[in-house]
Amino acid sequence: MSEPHVPDASQPPEPDQAGDLPADLPAETPGVLDEDTNADAIARVSLSSRLRQTRTIVSILIPLAIIGFFVALNREALSKVPELIAGADPVLVLVAFIVFYLGFPLRGLRWALLLRGTGFRIEVKDSTEILYLSWLVNCLIPAKLGDVYRAYLLRINSDASLSRTFGTVFIERILDIFTIALPGIAAGYWSFRNGLPPEIQVVFGIAIVIVVLLAVALFTLRNFGRRILVALPFPQRIVEFYDRFEQGVFGALNRRQLPGLAVLSIAIWMTEAMRLFFVVKA
Repeated sequence: MSEPHVPDASQPPEPDQAGDLPADLPAETPGVLDEDTNADAIARVSLSSRLRQTRTIVSILIPLAIIGFFVALNREALSKVPELIAGADPVLVLVAFIVFYLGFPLRGLRWALLLRGTGFRIEVKDSTEILYLSWLVNCLIPAKLGDVYRAYLLRINSDASLSRTFGTVFIERILDIFTIALPGIAAGYWSFRNGLPPEIQVVFGIAIVIVVLLAVALFTLRNFGRRILVALPFPQRIVEFYDRFEQGVFGALNRRQLPGLAVLSIAIWMTEAMRLFFVVKA
């Protein structure tokens, strides 16, 4: 009787009949699946590649319908706009136009960095496209509902978490407020260092209170937010939503990215100030 064949441990196992990897080896190499999944998410978030899909068409038609409704309601006031533009300096108007739209890639880059801090990667051109559409909605609808629309656009075009995206939008607005308020307070005190008029004192007082309240709110959110929610009779779903929202808020503020985010925020608001300057000059 012949002895049973014992495979040599030094030889690699043979593939099965289907030509795949052996059964005792993992089906995929660690890290490859994550990379493929991330690459797939980046590919699907590209609005240009999804232009013919129903959801993308709807996301574009909604702001266009809002524009049409806005124009219909303000037809009389808008009829005076061409005359006002015709009386302005066309060169300065053009410069203001260019400066204004230069701010969108900067905003797109900043939002992409914030999303990257939460673990979601998006191309700058795609974040800029989404931001531009949401900005259009913000110009036509009150209460900054364009920011909600922005989160919705990212969600339907990718696997991004809606609540984490809301967190990045929230912290983006906080960065804007600090970027405006802190230099504004410093510049105001320098300009009126010999004496502040009562009206200016009230404005500065309000600005200081807002900055302090925001700082306290962020500190409370970071250290006690979840404890407060758990102590209150909220359903578990709300607590889970808050957890993802908090990850979006504080995950986006990576310490290594904070200097770059500060520089970008200053550059963004410099474009806003320059646009206003050239419009007034025109």
